[in-house]
Amino acid sequence: MGILAGAWMGGRRGALLMQTSGFATLPNALASLVVPCQIPLIMLVSERGTLGEFNLGQSLVCRTMRPVLDALAMEHHTMTRLDELEFTVDRSIKQAVATQAPVALILSPLLTGGKVFA
Repeated sequence: MGILAGAWMGGRRGALLMQTSGFATLPNALASLVVPCQIPLIMLVSERGTLGEFNLGQSLVCRTMRPVLDALAMEHHTMTRLDELEFTVDRSIKQAVATQAPVALILSPLLTGGKVFA
């Protein structure tokens, strides 16, 4: 996240890709850097912790991710259908840049097929 914040300040753009568990490490950086500095960070979060998840840690982060995003007043959208993907990603990027605010795009297992549990 720090690298992308620096890239933005240097006139470049990028996106942050992570799994739900990676989000658990980010609230402090979001609240102390990205949100107050008005950095239009684009986060793509591959969602785990739902739909048959076996790992309690993943489930806990999944249940708290959206409330944390709401508490930070961060725009977020859960992507569940391929036919909505292009429109939502395009408009979210435009909104993030225009409003100088981060956005999280959560990629649901309904969209990605999720993790296969053996």
